[in-house]
Amino acid sequence: MVLLLNAAEVEGLISMEDAIALMDQVAREEVAGTTVHMAPFGGAHARPPGLPPAPAGSAAHRESGVLRAVGGGAYGVGRVGIRVGGVSLVFATAGNELLGIVGSGYSNLRVGALVGLAARAFARADAHAVALLGSGRLALSALEGLCAIGSIERISVYSPTREHREAFARRAAAALKVPVTAMETREAALDGADIVALGTNSSAAVIREDDIPPGTHVTSWGEPFEIDASVYAKAALVVVSSWRLEYAMIDPKGQYLAERKGLGPPPLWTLLSEGRLAREKVVELGAVAAGSSPAPTSRDAITVFRESQGGAGDIALAGLAFDRAKALGRGVEYDFLTG
Repeated sequence: MVLLLNAAEVEGLISMEDAIALMDQVAREEVAGTTVHMAPFGGAHARPPGLPPAPAGSAAHRESGVLRAVGGGAYGVGRVGIRVGGVSLVFATAGNELLGIVGSGYSNLRVGALVGLAARAFARADAHAVALLGSGRLALSALEGLCAIGSIERISVYSPTREHREAFARRAAAALKVPVTAMETREAALDGADIVALGTNSSAAVIREDDIPPGTHVTSWGEPFEIDASVYAKAALVVVSSWRLEYAMIDPKGQYLAERKGLGPPPLWTLLSEGRLAREKVVELGAVAAGSSPAPTSRDAITVFRESQGGAGDIALAGLAFDRAKALGRGVEYDFLTG
């Protein structure tokens, strides 16, 4: 029997604190080698070149890529599966039994939880000001993760379209109960920030070395081009949620960049391939959580975290929602063999 759960039946079952604790476990499993990942399929840039372009301004134009699918699992958590759009298929790792179909994708919650987990490890204990560049789909969840560290008192946000950043600032302030101000310029948003949060679709760097004073924590979940090479070079430590997934994202020969024709290698790839950044300086978040790779102790240390996308975290969260919904007696069971 497979449990079918719609979005309303799983809404609110996982808090940000729950998600951070679960992502801590998944990050540790990544380092231990007990996670699996499916290469991402599709996405906004994967529209087949043989198709005519979607009409400008239409809904089809705004969603003109290929339906995105990611998958993976964490064997300690005991869940593996696939997320397609906003639907998750959750299997048990023991016996590969299909347990449930969950009407929620959990990528937003995964990003927020990993950003929050990294900030707890690397941001200064008295960090109180956040600069957010980009106000897209994942931004509010990322801010929720940052606010979970408990010391955030103000947030400044900049994105290129005034209407977007102002509307986002109002929505974020209401949701987070923290002052959120839309700024007219990137520089104004960055002024006085202890944490710089990036979630842009830019194919060029939006922050450089001169933008980042000592002691800043930089966290990024957008395009791999948004952080300039000078920031990575200046950082005391560069942290990724998964080295395998980050490598796949920045590899110029990989599908991710191949779908973005005409773009050069991302800055992190260039630094590593040219030997200007030692591979040992790029560590996984789980290694720090497990204590095998210490976090910098200096207040002046600059740290960079890259959320590397992927499906293992999404499925772990969908699995937790499935378990809690089932315990509450929610959903409908269906037998796909007999109907």
